[in-house]
Amino acid sequence: DSRLLNKLKNALGGDINIDLTHEYQAWRPKVSLEAAQRILQLTKKYKTNYLIELRHRVRPVPVSLILAQGGIESAWGTSRFAVEGNNIFGIWTWDKNIPGMIPGNREKGKKHRVRIFSSLLDSVREFCLILNRQPAYRRFRNIRRQTNNPLELAAGLLNYSARRWAYVRSIQQVIRKNNLRRYDNMELTPRRIHL
Repeated sequence: DSRLLNKLKNALGGDINIDLTHEYQAWRPKVSLEAAQRILQLTKKYKTNYLIELRHRVRPVPVSLILAQGGIESAWGTSRFAVEGNNIFGIWTWDKNIPGMIPGNREKGKKHRVRIFSSLLDSVREFCLILNRQPAYRRFRNIRRQTNNPLELAAGLLNYSARRWAYVRSIQQVIRKNNLRRYDNMELTPRRIHL
């Protein structure tokens, strides 16, 4: 998706201050119909119409950060939500149409549930989408404009936990202690590997 958006940027002569929805006729002829449809899907998925912002929202989250947060949030895969719901990040939902579990410690009167995912990969995808589009993680995205260093990006996760800075320090410590940055150049591939 990043490559596709960079192609569009180049086709527009570097102009990234374009509203992709309202200025569709201006940029549509510069890319294939398939590419244009994909770009419009991305504007909906990442909740922004502007190319300048969309280019930042589609960027990947460092693997080390995903591993550290997933480990912390799921007690290294042993939590009820990880085991029964493939939810390694403690992602909540208020939507009754989305499968979820009621947390045992949910306060009276609260309506949230912890989401159930069909796979761990779906949980990871949703986590990355949350970081890449929710207003609470704008700071994370702003830091990522300057660096992809997960130790610095962790400061953008201040709103992920009520523990705030203690949580950020925990993420940084887990990344360092487990040398998780060694995984940052890895990426998921749709190909199946047969052993």
